[in-house]
Amino acid sequence: MKSLKNRMIILYSITTMVIVVLLAIVFNKSINTIFREYAENLHNKFVNRTVERIENQYDIEAGTFDEEKIERIGLTSLKKGLLLRIESVNDNFRFDIRTKNEQECINILQTVEEHMHMVYPNFRGEYTENKYVLNNEQDGVIGWVYVGYYGPYSLSVNEAMLVSKLNNAIFWSGVIFLLMSVIIAVIMANRISNPITSVIEIAKRIAAGEYGVQAKAKSSVKELEDLVYSINEMSYSLKKEELQKRQMCTDIAHELRTPLCNIQGQVEAMIDGLWEPSKVRLGNCHTEILRLTKLVNQLQELYILENTCETLYMCRFNFYDMCCILRNEFEKRISDKNITIRLQVPEDAIVYGDVQRIKQCMINLIANAITYSSEGNEIGITYRIDGMKEVVIHIIDYGQGIPIEEIGFIFERFYRVDKSRSSKTGGMGIGLSITKAIIERHDGTITVYSKVGEGTTFEIHLPL
Repeated sequence: MKSLKNRMIILYSITTMVIVVLLAIVFNKSINTIFREYAENLHNKFVNRTVERIENQYDIEAGTFDEEKIERIGLTSLKKGLLLRIESVNDNFRFDIRTKNEQECINILQTVEEHMHMVYPNFRGEYTENKYVLNNEQDGVIGWVYVGYYGPYSLSVNEAMLVSKLNNAIFWSGVIFLLMSVIIAVIMANRISNPITSVIEIAKRIAAGEYGVQAKAKSSVKELEDLVYSINEMSYSLKKEELQKRQMCTDIAHELRTPLCNIQGQVEAMIDGLWEPSKVRLGNCHTEILRLTKLVNQLQELYILENTCETLYMCRFNFYDMCCILRNEFEKRISDKNITIRLQVPEDAIVYGDVQRIKQCMINLIANAITYSSEGNEIGITYRIDGMKEVVIHIIDYGQGIPIEEIGFIFERFYRVDKSRSSKTGGMGIGLSITKAIIERHDGTITVYSKVGEGTTFEIHLPL
């Protein structure tokens, strides 16, 4: 199987070769046509001048031609490849250059033929003779001149050499251009195939489980640059997902281990007769079982939300009324910490969504705000409509805040800013993951802004 690089080189070279050959053919035809027209035009002009010179050598009084001058004209024409034969009307003058210089005429014709075949190997020429009438103003027709030459057209030695050099120049220019094109094709193929080859190698390493590897290839081609960027992003995402899976397994094991160990220890003690199965001890086991049940239910709920298996019951509801209900539900907790919830929500504030799911989001966010707020602080809930297209909701606390390096992870499963996992400061680390999944099921977004020591703001965007 041929590689992309080899295919590109071959295709580009063949294309270039075809173009060079076609251009060479076109140039060759054009040059031949131009020189043929040039040769025929020059031939006609020279013949006409020769005929005119012959006519001028006619002696009216003697009624014949000046033989000496005619012979000079014949020799001059012979050097140009023309063989003259002249006959007068009264048959008192005859001239034939072949009878006077037969061998030279043969040599001239052979030389012209050789030069024509040197330039055009397939040229088909033959000896051609044209008849021209000689006129005189007083006597009218005074004779005829027969002009023979190697035709249908011929070039002089210098002209033939010029055409030959031009054809050679075209040939070698084509060869040089073709070689340059092959070199350029190799360079271009390398520039295109190298990033692709790099991506293929990275893809193979990813397929082998080596997540996180990055392709280093650079390209000025936007599509190739996007390809390299995409494979790098995919590699990074797979690595991140793999780390999340491992972390999730660790977190689930951690969350399950404590209640299971508690239940196991108490049940084994009661089985061994070390403890009496009292109501308190059975109650402790029941509490741990409820904790495990809650964890499993939350994981199942998160799976359903993320895989869009649940139907949302969408409607328009009064968001202000919901906030008032939630403030009442959290009354004991905010009272214990001397916290106030300040609503900046219009009484006619409307939100479009699943009432129970949006309420679940608000419960999670308000509970987090209460947990991480210091005593005497305030929690703010604001509502506004942005451009008549979406609702923007803020849940603001002025508590301890979240370190900047932690912000990118807070929506992940089992992630908690509090690494001690104290039951006092948080649940099981799934609430924000569920909240994000619910908002995204509503085609909305949730973003967090925080600064250590100043507080945290969760911003929700929901379409109207």
